[in-house]
Amino acid sequence: MHFLEGVAWRALAGDRDAVDTLACELRVEMVAHAHAHLARFDVDAEDVVDELLLSMLEGTLPMPARGESAVLWILREVASLAAAGE
Repeated sequence: MHFLEGVAWRALAGDRDAVDTLACELRVEMVAHAHAHLARFDVDAEDVVDELLLSMLEGTLPMPARGESAVLWILREVASLAAAGE
């Protein structure tokens, strides 16, 4: 299990402090993951991550399935947004 698993679950539930912690601790990995999956060169990996973090704060993201890793789910969402060019 990833050491940020509990923080990731709280962030997905909209906990502002958890989103801040996740942004500080996992941002570099999230941006690198977004960059690796960018479909278009006019989309910025940082923007993809910012959009995901904002969605967490707004509570507009679906929650991962019970038993699924929240950290891995977040990275898949980053990849999906980057591939979609959002």
